[in-house]
Amino acid sequence: MYMHAASSLLRKIVFIMLYLHKKLHMYIFYI
Repeated sequence: MYMHAASSLLRKIVFIMLYLHKKLHMYIFYI
């Protein structure tokens, strides 16, 4: 149970980081 919660949290963090990474790339590209 604990491991599952930790893995889902990790997946969420990775998803958010990838999303921000894309946004940052777009932002840099437009400048």
